[in-house]
Amino acid sequence: MKNFLLVGILLALSQCGYRWNVKTMSDTEQTGGKKEGIFFNADVLTSGSPVHTSIDSLVNLPRPEAHMQRSVEETRTYIISGNIFFWTMEPDKDVHIAIRSGKAKMICEIPSPSETGNSLVADQILKARKSFFKYSRSWHRMQPGIYQVTGVLFYDKRHIEIGANKNHVELHPVLEFKKL
Repeated sequence: MKNFLLVGILLALSQCGYRWNVKTMSDTEQTGGKKEGIFFNADVLTSGSPVHTSIDSLVNLPRPEAHMQRSVEETRTYIISGNIFFWTMEPDKDVHIAIRSGKAKMICEIPSPSETGNSLVADQILKARKSFFKYSRSWHRMQPGIYQVTGVLFYDKRHIEIGANKNHVELHPVLEFKKL
């Protein structure tokens, strides 16, 4: 019970709103009634082909010096797979997923649909969230197995959370979630 209390305290202190428009792909501009901006010609919307990679490769990417704006890596969609060893609902209602493959681990987050109204990928986030809950067994546990997560790379602030890695890279938002 003490461990779950500690997890709750750490998550509450994590300042969930950090770079929120980047986390939800809402960093766009309205131009002539169309959503445009950082993603208009970015890989994440035009390539149609997410990059298949390993968790180890992502956690070893060099961390940008300053990153209030979206970095080039944060305009790409990646697909990873691994075992989910923990999940929880954060205070902002994001689903926080800790995933690992071998010794490498990272965080993937599915934002709350109520907070993604301006997101270019709101429908995909909602679909991923529904898929996630099909496999949740109980609070903090998943059905055993390997899961595939597709999401946009995000460099989070340095903080302590279950699943965090040395460069604090995450997939946020998660756009697709499935069990292999």
